Amino acid sequence: MKKTYFIIFFISLLASVALAFLRAYSFTLATAIISTVYAIATYFTLNRYGKVFWQVIFIAFLIFLGYEFLIIPIRITDWEETRISLWGDLCVLLSITLTTLFYHFKRNVLLLFFIPIWLYAIIIGSANWREYASYGNLRKGINLSSLKLGTDGDSLRIGDIKMEYILLDFWSSTCGVCFKKFPEMQELHNQFKNNKDIIISSIFVVSKGESYKDAINLLHKYTFSVMGCTDWHSPLISTLGINGVPTVIILDKEKNVVFKGSLESAKKRLKKLQ
Repeated sequence: MKKTYFIIFFISLLASVALAFLRAYSFTLATAIISTVYAIATYFTLNRYGKVFWQVIFIAFLIFLGYEFLIIPIRITDWEETRISLWGDLCVLLSITLTTLFYHFKRNVLLLFFIPIWLYAIIIGSANWREYASYGNLRKGINLSSLKLGTDGDSLRIGDIKMEYILLDFWSSTCGVCFKKFPEMQELHNQFKNNKDIIISSIFVVSKGESYKDAINLLHKYTFSVMGCTDWHSPLISTLGINGVPTVIILDKEKNVVFKGSLESAKKRLKKLQ
């Protein structure tokens, strides 16, 4: 039986490696597919080898251990870069656990409870975790009135911008994702360009040797503005706790930060603020 246990562990390990590429396409889709594969594999493995309760538990543990065996060392050594995919691992654990419970109790009615839990974790939980892992929690009481942005040979005090709400997209010239999001920013700008209470703009996070003019040149085909520029060591970046771009913030009339996150979530927040 020891050989069987090793084979179960090894196949789970191989499956983890083989399915890892899916995360490069879509985190949510990858989580759904991997969780489904491990649920099916768990059920059929238990059906064949899980004769007594302790075997059922041990086999389920081996399957999850095989999945995590190569992932755990990577997370320990590079937590900041890998924490965004942690929810995917938890969904696999949930999938294996629910499948094990279903197999052990052998009651179809459990599916009425387990499937909604699984779907919630995949769809809602996954999106919420990605937002948190990417942007963190927004601290209350952040006000940007006194901070300044660089412009063309001058500076702009954020407190001098007179608007009910200001949406600012932080981006850099080395961020490929930022450029992919610009068409969405343009659509959002077009939607609100006649609204006198909301402005859609961007902030260029410069690298060494870059300036505000570079941002204007890079965005020449778009009509949303570049409100100004800053750098990674500025008080603005440290106050907001921005670790990467794109990051979107929304300011209210008093220049309090009322939102920090992705462009997709910012759109939803703007609808609520109107």
